[in-house]
Formats: sequence, C-alpha cells, structure tokens
Amino acid sequence: MERRSRRALLSAVTGAATLLAGCIADELGDESNESDDGTGSNGDDEADDGNESDEAANGNGSDDAVDETAFTTPEPREEPAVALLTDRDGADDWFAVRDVDDDVGTFLEDTAFDDASVIVLEARAPNLCYELGLESVTIEDGVTIKAVVDDDDAAGCAQQEATTGQLVGLSEGGEPVTDGTVTIVDHDAATHEFDLDEDAE
Repeated sequence: MERRSRRALLSAVTGAATLLAGCIADELGDESNESDDGTGSNGDDEADDGNESDEAANGNGSDDAVDETAFTTPEPREEPAVALLTDRDGADDWFAVRDVDDDVGTFLEDTAFDDASVIVLEARAPNLCYELGLESVTIEDGVTIKAVVDDDDAAGCAQQEATTGQLVGLSEGGEPVTDGTVTIVDHDAATHEFDLDEDAE
C-alpha cells in the first residue's frame, strides 16, 4: 500500500479545491452574463421612464425658473396686495417708496426683465414674528401661487405691526410671466385671491 506524505495530501486537496472553485466561478459568470443581457437594460429604461413621468407631472419645463426673496417693511398694510413688475422702471419705482433691505434692491437689479417678471406679495403682520411664506408655486400656462402668513413661534417677538412680503421672480420657457392667480391667506386665516391680469397693482 502506497503511503502519501502529508505534503502530497495537502497538495492534492488544494488542487481539487482550486478546480472546484474555478468551475463555480465559470457557472456564476455565465449566470451574470445572462442576467445582464436579459434584464439589465430594461431596468435602466424603466428608471428613465419614471423620471420623464415625474417631469410631466410637475408641468415645469427645463426653461422655467422661480426665484424668491422675503422682505419686511415697517408700514403695516390694511389688506393683502399683489403687484406685477415687468420692467426695470416699474421695479425702481416700487423699491423707491418702500423701506426695505438692500437685499431686495439687489434681487431686483439681478432680474433680467427681458426674460422674467417679478410678482410682489404683501400682507399685514400683527408682530415681527409673522412672515408671509410661499406654500406653492406652479408654472403652467401662467402661474398659480399660494402664500400664507404664519407665526414662526419665535420667543420674544417685538410687538410691532408691519408688512411682510415676498418677491417672486418668474420665467416660463424663457419668457416673463404676466398672467395667473395668487392666493394669500392672512394672519386671521382669511383667504384673498388675485388675478394678475386684473388685480395686480
């Protein structure tokens, strides 16, 4: 009976294990190739289709743009109001009669009125903790805006009435937005609706 050394036995076991591992790797490689050929591209196509659906649901094209900045003035308004600024002169006139931060002037200066318009939303704030915040802006054949005056629950608010507002710069397909509707919910939860064609100051 032939005796194999311990080293020979280990070599034989190692060789068998290497051969077995090679066979398993080949089988796994074949299955991976079949999976890539059969389903890999379809998964990517489905993901792309999902992105297209999301873009269509939003109704906003790649050339649509929305920009905004908030402001506060010390003179309280009696009622909410909306203004439509469509050129540089109108923007300068609006800015000249309001006590607002320089950031507002910078916002207006940076607006290219050949491509965009600015909608001004204003409402009364019973104290300086209240702000007019944009709840939704939808651009599709014009614009639909909803804004709400709300208390941010900050402690130690200055008990001073004021006007809180938003400037909203809008471009639809690279063109200024001049029609649409704006809804403002004031601090008493009363709803005020405006048509840009008729009610904008």
